[in-house]
Amino acid sequence: MKELNIMIVDDDKKDRVVLVEKLMSLNKYSYDIVQVNSTKRAMEYLDKYDFDLVFLDFMLGQENGLQLLMDLTKKQKKKTPIIFITSFGNVVVKEDSIAIGAKAYLNKNEMTLDDLSEAVRKTIH
Repeated sequence: MKELNIMIVDDDKKDRVVLVEKLMSLNKYSYDIVQVNSTKRAMEYLDKYDFDLVFLDFMLGQENGLQLLMDLTKKQKKKTPIIFITSFGNVVVKEDSIAIGAKAYLNKNEMTLDDLSEAVRKTIH
């Protein structure tokens, strides 16, 4: 079973826990998961470590996940695949996140295990 190094960037601890539980229930990979609650912490980890995949929330308190996505696509030498996740999304947020560089977009309120599995598979292959 392939191990994936994943970072979850979300200011809501409950949402991070739910995502971790959903990932673990997929049983397709083993996971080493780092959870952070701010763009600053995310950048600190991304400067030091390589990740196979990052889940990035749109609303991060006073911060905006789209800004971090733009910063990452400009800064990173090795482009870490990013799945953009949100509870507040709409078509514009989805289109913007994909245009900026996200590999997939998931709405937390509508995400099924099949959606999550497909997004992970598509993003890491």
